[in-house]
Amino acid sequence: MDSVEPMYSVDASTPQKKADNIYEICYRITRDKHSKRKIVRVELAVGGEVLMGKVGDRLEQGCFVFDMNKHPDLVVTDITYNVLAWDDSFNCVASIERFIQQI
Repeated sequence: MDSVEPMYSVDASTPQKKADNIYEICYRITRDKHSKRKIVRVELAVGGEVLMGKVGDRLEQGCFVFDMNKHPDLVVTDITYNVLAWDDSFNCVASIERFIQQI
């Protein structure tokens, strides 16, 4: 089997606070115009652990609403997150790591 280059990048937004300990994190996947790979899954990884995911069509952009109240061990700490995109050749591309700073 030949290796297939991903030919796309993932950008994650800075977190937008919606309520106490609830943040909206949006993402956008930019594909090379010659890419024929289909994005089949997008995940939100917080502190290195995948906590949310989406599958289906039209995954090139969207948002996750991350409720830290469902993860009490994360509420009092500064955390990192990435958005991961998987294509139909099992390639995974991650956004740069970003931070949610608790005040």
